[in-house]
Amino acid sequence: MDRTALAAFVAGLPAADKDALLVEAALNNASPGPRLLARYRAVTTVPGPRGGTGRRTAAELLDSAYRRRTDRRQREKVGQAAADQTRARAAAEAQEARLDQLARNTEQAWRKVDDLIGRKTASAYDAAVVLLEDLRALEARTGGTADFDRRAGELRLAHRGKPSLMQRLDGMGIPSS
Repeated sequence: MDRTALAAFVAGLPAADKDALLVEAALNNASPGPRLLARYRAVTTVPGPRGGTGRRTAAELLDSAYRRRTDRRQREKVGQAAADQTRARAAAEAQEARLDQLARNTEQAWRKVDDLIGRKTASAYDAAVVLLEDLRALEARTGGTADFDRRAGELRLAHRGKPSLMQRLDGMGIPSS
């Protein structure tokens, strides 16, 4: 307790209040200290939700913990959303760069698709489908997919005896001719 602040508080009390405390102490043989300290604390303590005690109940502590947890989770969600946007933007930029590279020589890409299909392995079929998806996106970027649809249809017709490849082309949405 700050002795100087308490002394200033007592000095600032009206004389009638000081006299009343002393008379009561003399008549009741009681110390005025506890009552005087209670008045001092009532004036100097900033009241909280439970008054001037500064103590919180278990419910108040739980509420505070809940609010902090909720705020932290909200901050984490915002951070996660920002990270997701950054990743999506980076993926879109990478795809655009890949399509720009592909646009430089589409005929070579179509030959590579034929080469991959000619290997007759699942991983080569998967790589061919990825390349076909890029070729479709490249043509869509330039205004249409008529040429892609025609060439993919020819490709499908030429390799119709490969059911695993046909399933992958069906998954891409390349219609049978």
